[in-house]
Amino acid sequence: MKAIATFLQPTSAVASLKTALTEDKDTEFLVVAKSCSIEVFAILPDGIRLRCSESIWGRITSMHDIPTDDSSKCNLLVTTDHPDPKAFLLEYTQLDPSKPRLKLLRSLSLHEKFSRPAEFWVGCLVQQRGRVAVINSYVGKLKVLELEKGKIINDFDVSIRELNLLSACFLRMTSTRSLVLAMLHINHLQQLVLTSHEVSVSDREISSKPSPLFSNIIIEDSGANILVPVPPHSDSNWNTSGGILVLGGKTIYFYSIDRKQKKKGNTFRMTSDAKLSSATVVWPYSEITAWSEVDVDCTRILLGDSFGRLVILSFNKKSPGLDLLFLGEVSSPTSLTILPSQYIYVTSHFGDSQIVQIVPDKPNGSYIDVVDSYKNIAPIMDAIVEDIDDSGQPTIITCSGGANSGSLRVIRNGANFHEDARIAGVHNIINLWPSRLRTSDKQDTYIVSSTWNSTYTLELPSNNHENRVVHTSDFLADLDRNSTTLVAGNFFNRVTSQSGKATYEDSHFYVQVTPKAITLLNTVTGLKDDRWQPQGHEITLADCSPTQILVAMPGGLIRLFSIEDGKLKTNDHCEKVFAGEISAISISPQSRTSKFSKYIVLGFWRTNTVKVFSLPNLNLVHTQTMSHTPRSVLLYNFEDGNSSHQYLVVSMANGKITLFPFSKDALGERKDVQLGDSPLMLSRCEVNGQSALLASGARSALFYWEKGTLNQSAVLIKDVLASQTFTLHQPGSSLVLSTSEGLVLGRILELDKLHIRTIHMGLENPIKITYHHPTKSFGVGCVKHIVDELTGPSGSRPATGSCSCFKILSAADYSTTHEFPLESNEEVTCVATVDLTEQGNIFAVGTMYYAEDESEPSRGRIMLFSPGSLSGGHPYLLASTHTEGAVHSLASANGDLVSAINNGVYVFRLVSSDINGDNIRTAALEIAGSWVHNYMITNLLSNKDHIIVGDAISSITVLSFKEYGFKMVVKDYSPLWPISLGLMDDKTILGANADCNLFSFRLQNQDNNNCVLENDGLFYMDEVVNKVVTGGLGATENNYNLETKSLIFTSTGRISAVVDVGDTLSRLLSSLERNLSGLKKGLGDIDHTLWRAPANYRGRSEAQMAPVGFLDGDFLESFLDYPAGSQEVERVMKGRNEAEKLNTTYGELRSILESLRSTHE
Repeated sequence: MKAIATFLQPTSAVASLKTALTEDKDTEFLVVAKSCSIEVFAILPDGIRLRCSESIWGRITSMHDIPTDDSSKCNLLVTTDHPDPKAFLLEYTQLDPSKPRLKLLRSLSLHEKFSRPAEFWVGCLVQQRGRVAVINSYVGKLKVLELEKGKIINDFDVSIRELNLLSACFLRMTSTRSLVLAMLHINHLQQLVLTSHEVSVSDREISSKPSPLFSNIIIEDSGANILVPVPPHSDSNWNTSGGILVLGGKTIYFYSIDRKQKKKGNTFRMTSDAKLSSATVVWPYSEITAWSEVDVDCTRILLGDSFGRLVILSFNKKSPGLDLLFLGEVSSPTSLTILPSQYIYVTSHFGDSQIVQIVPDKPNGSYIDVVDSYKNIAPIMDAIVEDIDDSGQPTIITCSGGANSGSLRVIRNGANFHEDARIAGVHNIINLWPSRLRTSDKQDTYIVSSTWNSTYTLELPSNNHENRVVHTSDFLADLDRNSTTLVAGNFFNRVTSQSGKATYEDSHFYVQVTPKAITLLNTVTGLKDDRWQPQGHEITLADCSPTQILVAMPGGLIRLFSIEDGKLKTNDHCEKVFAGEISAISISPQSRTSKFSKYIVLGFWRTNTVKVFSLPNLNLVHTQTMSHTPRSVLLYNFEDGNSSHQYLVVSMANGKITLFPFSKDALGERKDVQLGDSPLMLSRCEVNGQSALLASGARSALFYWEKGTLNQSAVLIKDVLASQTFTLHQPGSSLVLSTSEGLVLGRILELDKLHIRTIHMGLENPIKITYHHPTKSFGVGCVKHIVDELTGPSGSRPATGSCSCFKILSAADYSTTHEFPLESNEEVTCVATVDLTEQGNIFAVGTMYYAEDESEPSRGRIMLFSPGSLSGGHPYLLASTHTEGAVHSLASANGDLVSAINNGVYVFRLVSSDINGDNIRTAALEIAGSWVHNYMITNLLSNKDHIIVGDAISSITVLSFKEYGFKMVVKDYSPLWPISLGLMDDKTILGANADCNLFSFRLQNQDNNNCVLENDGLFYMDEVVNKVVTGGLGATENNYNLETKSLIFTSTGRISAVVDVGDTLSRLLSSLERNLSGLKKGLGDIDHTLWRAPANYRGRSEAQMAPVGFLDGDFLESFLDYPAGSQEVERVMKGRNEAEKLNTTYGELRSILESLRSTHE
């Protein structure tokens, strides 16, 4: 089976609003709706601060606040999309002020099995006073909610004749008793019509005939799609009755309610000669996507178009008219929320969400100043996963954004290491120690470093203005510089009073341990105060605490020393000979504030054992046999506030680290991490006041305690020979690293493991990307939007268009090195790196020519580009050929180029290679074979001798290509509608279809040499998956052989890992998921099993009410949130009956889930 676990949660923002969620009138909140979650921020004088968030099982379509009558407090009404639309009424509660949350007051299912889903507008609108809400989910039907004091007291369905509904709003009139719903729809004549109907809550109906207020007004601008209600303006000479703004097209229309209307009972009637007055203004920008009222009377409205241009629309007070004022440019908005002090929150699907401020003026003529932005990588159009710097840590590069916010996003998983200084010329350092003049000094002033045969002292910078580290011989004149140093450090002086009580005093004492001696030095005089030399032996290993020195010698001998009254003193109780030779040694205190250690840890050659002894009598506490030779050991306390979490950490010669929870009674469940294949060094560090453990070597990782568990984060540094923590003038601890190139000084700024770098491309939207490893370059296909840079409303609306190009970017700095423009009516559709006979790896680009009178492209082009070389060769067009259709996908197989062109698969071969006049080799492409038996092929995968074909209208076909042509191996005939395909391994195909389902097929060989496609997986993802990439986030070894096989990328910005789970674990985790689903429900009591069952736009089939072949990794990992021994854990472990009981321990289950989490974090 396969587990789907999220690496990056969706980042696309759907809507936002400013409201009061508590009775405190002085506190306002910003509520942001992402695709599947609600985030609540408190609006504070210094910015916004996250207070709580709530996950929603479904795609959010709209969000509104509903006022309560007796206070300023509002509740939230949220609706979700098909296939199972729902409405949720949420209340912000803070019974525990430190843990506020959104509480569900009511959930309402909107699903209707036999109705047709709405095609244009799906969502909700709320009457201004909060009396009524209307939800549109299905064609010809509305759900009406009767509201009272912020709660739903009644709901009913009404039928409407307006089938193709684009927008709706409640009219804002002076009468408080009438409810009139205005609608913008497309009629059977394909005309855009504005109409209105009266809503009667008491009669539970909507009027069948249009209201005379707005009765079937034909809108000439076919692009209009938004209705904005406008109240009467008290200071206006002409808008005294209110009306409607019609937005979205080339013209903005305002239709007012005529003054000549007469009222009968609770409804409005018009006299026969009444006419609607109107005002218009030409909209010179692109399609309007968001709007917000600037003031309560709606005399000014903030508008945002699809390219992020913000404009203020204002009503002329004296005469009928509308005015526009261009403010500036932001991300393409999905909603705009006015915040205090002229700040605006911009949510976006195509770019980063932003907080911007309106300022009086700026040098570039804009009135917009971007104050803060929030990373958004949606929509992900394409993605690759590559080890760009050969560090063993893959990098994700996505083609993200759209409109004016196109970008490449470079995503790396690892702690953020910031390099402060690099010291060249200091080579072969195998160990180093920070040093001070006095033991209690707050700042380190020197570094003592050691090679295999010598010792150096380096002076650190003393203030912020210095960044040089220099060699010095002034520090510790009697230091043995001609020997390798095993350990060194500052020491406290132990003083024993007459009563026998020992205390530790600050001192100038410094200890150096070499193979020949232990030397006690004075940092003031630099001279030797005492010295101890082994008789007939050399010291092989040494470690120290601030008051203790532990040394190991050949034959398994260890001795313990301390400093008392300024002299080295041997502890006779801690001299012992062991049977084996010692491979690792540690006497480091568990706590960073302790002056001495209560334990020593020893590792042994041959037996590969690790033993823990207590001091002062060397009593054996634990013995643990390891899989390989221990080379570095440590007892470490991962401190977290007032709590401590003690671990025994063992680094082995094969690059594996094992961590055991440590106590006097027993060692806990082990955690294994593989970091390369060479020994690692363990060193303490501190990140933003939080204790952490750095393991460095060929690869590096940081271990820390967070959210009740031990976490691991890769550090983006490699090939470290030695590392140590030291303290400088800046806050926090710094690191000094020894590499083959010298010493590196730096800091780990944060433990956040996800780092997103943005390569802005603006109007050039990247839609396809590939990587060429030999030249360390990217091939990127871009579509550039052409828009008029008009900054004012004069003139008619500009025409927009697009053009395409193929760019080659350097992987070193993501700069564009070469660009190849395409023809004016040509658009790039695919790019790939292909391996062709005699040419090696080259870039392949597929295009289409578009024409407005064609329903399907009839022309395309294939271009092959030589990528050049690292030595300076320039990329050039190697070959090009036109095709009879759009080129949707490209791949290579057995040295030939395979292409998907409309409904066929074609194989091209390079022929007639020539040298032209510019001394550039060119070639031609000829068709070597074809297979034209499909509808619309959009995906191709090459897998050894097989070519896997994805037909967007049908399903999957597996072909083989030989010299004589194509042969169909096997085909799936079900209506699958795949939109993306990838390979998990040679036999497993993973993909996603247009209904947001993941699927998998297994290619099975039968005895008669025939193949069968076994559909072994279906899982509802609830998001459109645009890309499936083979590979993972880096090798993470665990005890359960869990491995990330693929990554999936969605239109909302989600990145998920597909983890291969073995048969044994599959049964256990399936049982856990079943038991957990009985305990944990989604918001609105949604059953997890049913939610993840495959679905289509009409809903779910009763024959398929559960997912198959997939596990929900996020749902499984939520089990880790429950503390051991809790009632929830007991319920899950026992199940509902004896047959559902889990036959494992909680500790084992927790270890499995932590291993699963480590594969995608």
